[in-house]
Amino acid sequence: MSPDTILEAVDLSEFDVYDGDCVNISVALKQTFGGTLVASYANEVDFHDGLPAHVATEINGTLYDGGGTTSRHALKERAYYGSRKQQWDEIIVTEIERPDRQLFDPEKTREIKQNLIHQIHSQRR
Repeated sequence: MSPDTILEAVDLSEFDVYDGDCVNISVALKQTFGGTLVASYANEVDFHDGLPAHVATEINGTLYDGGGTTSRHALKERAYYGSRKQQWDEIIVTEIERPDRQLFDPEKTREIKQNLIHQIHSQRR
């Protein structure tokens, strides 16, 4: 069962999939399926401040965010269009160990993870 199939079935409408809750969704995906967090930053300053433009989870070589399958190029575009400076060559896309605490909400992550697990069990029946 692919993460895409599960993400299509899970209702994430109460979450800000691309801007505010991408961190929580990505952490929930990682906790559920394994994988690695990948973040994009508009520039070196945002990178050092721990302020990603977008976060996704790489699972078995494929990147996923709240919208399903994505790419490193798409992560870079989110940083580019979300940045006031818009300097394509300053954008950083890299793996991260864990998100900055100010962006991470354990309650939301737990709720998203429960929804993912519930959907996995529902599809197995």
